Amino acid sequence: MIKFPMINRPRTVIPDDAKLVYDSGSILKTYEYEQAQFDGTARKYALGWLRDSAFCIPVKNERSVIMLEQEQAGAAAPFYGLPGGFVDDGEEHEGAAKRELVEETGHKSDTLIHFIEHNKSDKIANTESIFIAYDCERVGAQKLDAAEKIKAFEISIREFICDMLVHPDFREKWIMQYLALRFSRKKLINILKENKFTKQR
Repeated sequence: MIKFPMINRPRTVIPDDAKLVYDSGSILKTYEYEQAQFDGTARKYALGWLRDSAFCIPVKNERSVIMLEQEQAGAAAPFYGLPGGFVDDGEEHEGAAKRELVEETGHKSDTLIHFIEHNKSDKIANTESIFIAYDCERVGAQKLDAAEKIKAFEISIREFICDMLVHPDFREKWIMQYLALRFSRKKLINILKENKFTKQR
């Protein structure tokens, strides 16, 4: 039982009068703006904008989850993660998740269910979406960027829930935190196996 009520934090929005002070080109921007204080004064604040991203939990044959072992140029060390990446201009989050699934694993799914979403911070305008991709089927080889090395492998649904979500090298740790609060391990295993998930509000 949650002792304190949940706070529905809205997505961070860049103020209309904010000044762009840094622009990486397509992924990251930084803005400054004046924010009124409770004592009537004003103070300069900064907000970041980061391109939205979408990921999926790929379920295969109702028994296993497809995971990634990744190396990325500039990253300190390899890590485990889920298929996913940035949402391109004009692309929906679901479309991005489907595209990344094919590119990074060589698998496709025609049944993606929107599972959860996450705002990184109230100081960064960004949303990460997670989908469950059921009935994944191999359609070809990986199509990787020059800056990444990715090995796709399968683990059982139980291993994913009980071991991978708490692994120190698993990148999407916020997923673990959300799932631990909302679902029992048994419930999570059934959600991934049965293709009967309905998003809870």
